[in-house]
Amino acid sequence: MRVKVAIILGILISVSFWNSSKKIEYINELLDLMNFNATIIDGAKKAMVSDAINKYSVVPDSIQRIIDLSIESLSELLKNDVVLKNKFLEMYANYFDESELKDYITFLKSKAGKKMMLHQVDILMETNKISEEWFRGIRSELLEMLNNKMENQKKLNSKYNKFS
Repeated sequence: MRVKVAIILGILISVSFWNSSKKIEYINELLDLMNFNATIIDGAKKAMVSDAINKYSVVPDSIQRIIDLSIESLSELLKNDVVLKNKFLEMYANYFDESELKDYITFLKSKAGKKMMLHQVDILMETNKISEEWFRGIRSELLEMLNNKMENQKKLNSKYNKFS
């Protein structure tokens, strides 16, 4: 227990050391607005349901119970996970300065920002699906292009080797 407390304190000290308290305050506000625990849980649940539907066409009751228990357990783990929250703090601190964080918070408080947050997980999942489908559709064309480029490179290399 003491080791865990020491690690958490060390992380908190290091997070506050490399950032101003105002920046950390903005990031905490941002994480609250984004409801990051709910976002993680929602994403996990949608992924589990999607996997079940892909495998069984529907979500059987037995699988739904497992999903519900998994989500309940994940929620419990996330409630007090300071380490995860500090990783988010560090991540946002690396990408945004104070002014940008203020702008981001203002956006999330706007009508468009609230709507974006409401649909964020769905948008990410749909983006991945569209990208995967697109890639499957162009895979053979991509391989053909790659083969042609490799053949051209071989020809250039063989010409070069003749002159060396």
